Amino acid sequence: MKTLLFEGAGMEYTDEESNIGNYRIRTAFINNEGKQIYLEMGRSPVYEASGKSKKMKIISEWGTCISHLFYITGDTKDCNINKIYYSHEELRNNFKYNKEDVIKIINKLCNTSFETLEVLDHMEGYGVHKDNEGYNLMDNHIINRKRTIARTKAFNDIDMDYRRKLNEKYSKISLMEMNDTNIVIKCYASIQSMSNAGLNERCKTIMVTY
Repeated sequence: MKTLLFEGAGMEYTDEESNIGNYRIRTAFINNEGKQIYLEMGRSPVYEASGKSKKMKIISEWGTCISHLFYITGDTKDCNINKIYYSHEELRNNFKYNKEDVIKIINKLCNTSFETLEVLDHMEGYGVHKDNEGYNLMDNHIINRKRTIARTKAFNDIDMDYRRKLNEKYSKISLMEMNDTNIVIKCYASIQSMSNAGLNERCKTIMVTY
């Protein structure tokens, strides 16, 4: 099955009306003509005029909204001069923010033949934007489910360890970077709290085995 891979760029959610799982998603890919395309999209409320006053009311939370859609040519102004045009109103009112409708939209606008989409777990490591500008094409990303599971476990284990030592209900660490063999976390508790907990490393490297 030909799958369009996305990076989750917003908050995750669970809802019966939408099976995408993230409020904002983005990707870069190659279409059937060999052209590179950048896409960023999310959900949008759908409004309808109601009553004699024709006051607008929300009738659905799950319309589709495209924020950016353009050809990647290497020009710094691609987002302005190489746009792929579409109707915001048509997307919002006629296509739901779900996998089935989003794939229909993309195949129609971008000359692609995807069958479904997947929003990759953050620990999978796919990020559209390169550190030195440019874009990471989803076509070049190799999915490694075992590595993703191992990274998640390593992070969760150290997170719970730090919470216990700091006597904190909520997390006090964040993920800084990761590669094939380890992840690096940073603790943002106060110096005093870390000292009291016997923690002397604000940044810590954790090995990942899979």
